[in-house]
Amino acid sequence: MRVIGCDVAKDFLVFHDGKGFYLYSENKKKTERLKAKLKAKEIKNLSELIKNGDTVILEQTGTYGLSYAKRIEQLGATVLIADGKEFKRFRNGRYRNKNDKVDAMYLREMYFSDYHRRFIRPLNEQRFKLRALIRAYIRTQKDLTRSINPLKNFLAYLYPDKEFKNISRYKLFKKLPELKKEILTNPDTLSLIALSEIEKIEVCLKALDRLNEEIYSIVVNHKDYEILKTFPQFGLMAMAVLIAYYGDIDLFKNKDSFIGYVLMGTRYEQSGSSLNITKTDKTRTEVKGIFYMIYLQASRKNSPYKPLTDFIKTTIYGKHNNKKRYIKFLD
Repeated sequence: MRVIGCDVAKDFLVFHDGKGFYLYSENKKKTERLKAKLKAKEIKNLSELIKNGDTVILEQTGTYGLSYAKRIEQLGATVLIADGKEFKRFRNGRYRNKNDKVDAMYLREMYFSDYHRRFIRPLNEQRFKLRALIRAYIRTQKDLTRSINPLKNFLAYLYPDKEFKNISRYKLFKKLPELKKEILTNPDTLSLIALSEIEKIEVCLKALDRLNEEIYSIVVNHKDYEILKTFPQFGLMAMAVLIAYYGDIDLFKNKDSFIGYVLMGTRYEQSGSSLNITKTDKTRTEVKGIFYMIYLQASRKNSPYKPLTDFIKTTIYGKHNNKKRYIKFLD
């Protein structure tokens, strides 16, 4: 069995099998330039390098990485995915520069590290899809906000006698059909722009409904759904984000290994004179966004987490520092 590291770019792959580097490119215009730059042997088909029984390590990438992973699996190889953050740490501790050859080489070396191999997981298509859906959901929410704010300003100009500037987004959504009819009767140039913003909002709302349906379907059919829904204030997106990152709870030995992997950056450390200094890496973006909203809601009087947030505020960890309080809350 051979172990092969594979760095995935948009339209080419770089492999390292311990002996040499190989380039597979689907963009023939780039091929000659890449060969000269990377000094790697060109392969015209993946089957020239990948054989039945091989193990191929890919870094955690987007959907185009998934398409290559599926093709490699069809050749009989086992595809493993290295966690992006852990691989970055592994590579940076060994080589200062970053390029495609370095990534391919260290993806392979990471597999042979007893400590780091636990951050290399089997390919899980559902996790890929769930992460893609979550990121699409977050982007669509941002697009929705980008259309709502200009629309409110246009409406405030077109109808100064009506209170549109401070209207809630939910009331605005209900009024969209009525607004379209009213705007069509207004000959102002801004009316056309306002109508285009309404169309964007309607497209975003349809997309969000579809995304919610698909995310819900994945979450409720996951084996940990019954456990996750027992946590107060865990909504659909909080559950989805957790599942998208940890995948299978059985991969973790204990609570601390789970927290360290899913909630990157939440460990509170002290060393020597650096008492009460929080040394953290950035928390995973999606986890941070979803759980920070839960944290903000946790201080409300009717929140089941109110006793916890009150306790954290009275401890040395979070007395005057909101960031430390958030980190302890996540723990």
